[in-house]
Amino acid sequence: MTAMACTIRIAVDTAKFGQPEVTLGLVPGGGGTQRLPRLVGKGRALQLILSAEMISAQEAYRIGLVNEVVPAADLLTRAEAILRKIASNAPMAVKFALTAVKQGTGDEPGRGPIARGVLFWPLRRNRRQEGGHVRLPRKARTPIPRPLKKSS
Repeated sequence: MTAMACTIRIAVDTAKFGQPEVTLGLVPGGGGTQRLPRLVGKGRALQLILSAEMISAQEAYRIGLVNEVVPAADLLTRAEAILRKIASNAPMAVKFALTAVKQGTGDEPGRGPIARGVLFWPLRRNRRQEGGHVRLPRKARTPIPRPLKKSS
């Protein structure tokens, strides 16, 4: 299923999805045994892979395999609308957010918070070039109480 390698997946309402390789005596290729469990969960992925079951676009949406289901006539219009919305955001922020999500959902546990932290600071320094003039709030300094000096 090539769709699993895509960042955002939009299906037409007549689409069918499945991993039929086991019917041919093969193991799913193209990352199917790694990507599918990340998208739909291990149990549902195993069911789809081992049974070679085909599912509808509506079922693919329900289990999280696709982001949206649209009529075939609306597919390009909807895809372009999503692309325009993404392109209207700060390019470096989009790039770094995508990288953080990819690293955070990979096979290495605990990398998500580290990746987010590493990618956050260059964006903070670069926010003016991206058109974002939002200032992050600074913590207010609270006076530290000092003990009174005893007079001798």
